[in-house]
Amino acid sequence: MVEFKNKYSTILDHIEMNLGDEYKISFHEIFYRLNEAKTLRFIMDYYKNQKREEYDFSEFKIPDLRHHYSTDRMINLLFMLNQHEFILRFSLKLLTDFPSLTHDILINIEDIYSIDRYSVEHEQYHFQHLLMDVIEDKNNLMDVNPIVVDYLFIFIIKNLRFLEWYHHEDKPTSKGVTLFKFTLVYTTELMQMRSRLLKYLFKMYDSYPEFVYNTLKSYIRLIYKNVEKIIQEEFPLIYGFLETLDYTQYVPNKLAFKYFVALKRYSIDIDGDFEFIDFGMIKKINLCSNALDKYEKFDKIKIYNPIC
Repeated sequence: MVEFKNKYSTILDHIEMNLGDEYKISFHEIFYRLNEAKTLRFIMDYYKNQKREEYDFSEFKIPDLRHHYSTDRMINLLFMLNQHEFILRFSLKLLTDFPSLTHDILINIEDIYSIDRYSVEHEQYHFQHLLMDVIEDKNNLMDVNPIVVDYLFIFIIKNLRFLEWYHHEDKPTSKGVTLFKFTLVYTTELMQMRSRLLKYLFKMYDSYPEFVYNTLKSYIRLIYKNVEKIIQEEFPLIYGFLETLDYTQYVPNKLAFKYFVALKRYSIDIDGDFEFIDFGMIKKINLCSNALDKYEKFDKIKIYNPIC
């Protein structure tokens, strides 16, 4: 058997050596499973020979990926391989050196590391934990622009914060696609994964306060019946973060107040009095907002229905 594999490998090596560069990627797309290390070297050598792109990372943004597919064959081949941790680190390095690949790399990351029905049933959120392992291990990302790492987290938490999911699979049927809808249920593995996301989110507050506020606003909107146990277990983390904010400002007061109201609405047991909220400020702002709304409605009536 070993002798057969060696002969098979020798034949493939000979075939690859005699292929033009334009055909080698097709060769690896077909035979990558037989020698993933060799395919990975092929990909790394390809990018090593490309000219690094000049880019101002203060302008780095996450592109809109809706209704798009990755068309970069080399990037798609990279994510076919199973050395997930190395591939994630290498893809972040590629984002640093070749920002034009952002669209294709993020589509592949979203496809592999978002939650699907197998995450719940079999994998115990293995891929999501692996993604966080890479993001948190800064020592192995020394050659990666920190903004790229930050925005990868911003990208993934928008995808991983939901408790209700849709998962589609291409099927060889007349309809073509099967759609699965499922709700994440309370498990130790789920809570470990969500806890990592929240802790890392709060570490980003000093650099990205608006993003943290908006993420928590989305979190509060997603509180609903039947997920009370999940929300209750995450309460100490969120409450502890809210306690650190400056409540002489309106935005923290509004955020904490909305969280407080949502918890009360669904009768979620909490161990916290929210005494840091300036309820007087909330009341004054609401009164002013209501008065402004009434004035704007009155003003429109005067404009469109002038009094003779």
